[in-house]
Amino acid sequence: GYNLMFPTRPRHVAFAMIPNLDAWYEQETRQIRLEQAFARRLEFETRWGLGIAMESEDGGSSKLAYGHGAVLYAYRDGNGWMGIAAQSRSSVDLTPVYQDLRSVDGGADWYLHPSTRLLLCGSAKSPARVLSQLSLAGLVQVLQGVRPGAQGGAAHL
Repeated sequence: GYNLMFPTRPRHVAFAMIPNLDAWYEQETRQIRLEQAFARRLEFETRWGLGIAMESEDGGSSKLAYGHGAVLYAYRDGNGWMGIAAQSRSSVDLTPVYQDLRSVDGGADWYLHPSTRLLLCGSAKSPARVLSQLSLAGLVQVLQGVRPGAQGGAAHL
């Protein structure tokens, strides 16, 4: 389009395109970081099926998790925010998990979305006033119905 608008001004075209190329480069760089973080993911079983958890400065990618067959996806990002999301077409109801989190991580600012398929503790639109003290592995234990820190799954929620 720019070449048609400015056929005799290639510098003008180049200067107009540089911000687009910078944005594309940043997106690709972020995607590479996400894929590297995804390689370090935790896979676990839940009552609903496969769960995948990952930790990354950039947040996470439910698309990567769901593409690997996960029904449930959990993450922790560089801000300390955590979240759990279920595939939109699943029958997952995170209400029991929310209740368990209120028991084991009561001071944290967890929010259960009305769909019951999304649990958040901080987001760009609503930063948590009190972050979760759970590690990502601890959050996975809660998702599996085990009290965080329990040895061998002895203390079920």
